Amino acid sequence: MASARYTLNIDPNDLRPEKPRELTPGEKLANWWHYHWKMLLVGLLLLGLAVMGVTEILTQEKADYRVGVVTRYPVDDNARQKLGEALAGLPGAQDVNGDGKILVEVMHYQMDLRPPEETSDEEMMTGQDPMMQIASQTRLTGDIQTGDLVILLTDDPERLQYLTGIAADENGQALENRESLEGADLYRWADCPVLTGLALGDFTDIAGNVRPVNSYFKDLTLLHRAVYDGRPDEQTAQANQKLLASMTEGAKRP
Repeated sequence: MASARYTLNIDPNDLRPEKPRELTPGEKLANWWHYHWKMLLVGLLLLGLAVMGVTEILTQEKADYRVGVVTRYPVDDNARQKLGEALAGLPGAQDVNGDGKILVEVMHYQMDLRPPEETSDEEMMTGQDPMMQIASQTRLTGDIQTGDLVILLTDDPERLQYLTGIAADENGQALENRESLEGADLYRWADCPVLTGLALGDFTDIAGNVRPVNSYFKDLTLLHRAVYDGRPDEQTAQANQKLLASMTEGAKRP
């Protein structure tokens, strides 16, 4: 117990703790900012990304047609864009979705469909990255299942049919033998006067050589995708049939 001589003259008020000084609004804001500015900036960044994503989705133009290009070699983005613009100008192209524009989106799937025994060692070493091939296969499968990918161009129609069975006859129905192209509604690009006559312009390759865009597509085969499992729907099938008729006008089947 403390000695009386130390406590005799102590004022009880001196033993009471001092009340903390109340911060001003400015000091409270500065204190909050000191501890939370990082979280606030991260939140604003995430919000900005979300707004950008939603805006892109809302403002993105929806294609009236989607044309698939399946090749073992890469296709330049500008070449695909020029092909899409040219196809949108054909008489059979329509404003399917009613947005006042005709948009043909040309999708590319870089896939070497040949079995390994038909591929040379050099091609195996210098060919496409396996992961990229898997990614293209996954995208193609998904786009086929959605039903709006009806017209396809490919450098290996036999293997594409063998692997997917998607080729149609003249009526848009699946072939009896899904591993064969017998009876298929197909055309070679070179046999289609409309396609060979498209004004696609030129492009500069990675070696600096100027080449016609048509060189990307001149050796491809045009396939009509079959209707099965209710896909594509009737409206999509009919619209693509009209575009296909414009693309193949005056052409002879091989």
